[in-house]
Amino acid sequence: MALTCFIGNSVCGGRQGESSQTENTSPYTINFSGNRLTFYQPFDQYGDYPGAVVSVRSCTAANVCGNTLVSGGSGFMSGPGCTNALILTNDFSGATYRGIGYNFTGGTLQSASVFTNIFNEGVSFHVELDFTHSFGWFLNQNTYVAGTNKTVVPPFLDPASSAVHLSN
Repeated sequence: MALTCFIGNSVCGGRQGESSQTENTSPYTINFSGNRLTFYQPFDQYGDYPGAVVSVRSCTAANVCGNTLVSGGSGFMSGPGCTNALILTNDFSGATYRGIGYNFTGGTLQSASVFTNIFNEGVSFHVELDFTHSFGWFLNQNTYVAGTNKTVVPPFLDPASSAVHLSN
């Protein structure tokens, strides 16, 4: 079991904060906290997937707390093999694609505690989750915004019929 920590940094340029998308990644834990990220915008090209503050795969525990996404694709993306995430007090209002979602290979995040964040829906959703695991997701006291003027709006979830626990 490996542990990755990335704490208190300022990242300018590029498209990823943390990305562990290789096929044979062994289970690990990540602590990605207190960072300020200003990424390049996604390319307007078919097949190009936008970057994220944190994009994980085969992750047993992801602690993503207190980060600010000034500009970039997404806040948090998960892939196959992810089990638990704590997403706490992040400002992902600079996301141009979506706040939280799963990557092109699908998502299996089984349990997520998502509290006091700011999410921009970008051109997509505030939160995209796997329907079969949505009963293990808890969203509380988050702010959901839309557009460049960051107008506060109701949460836009995909799928809308998910069993996520939502309160404010």
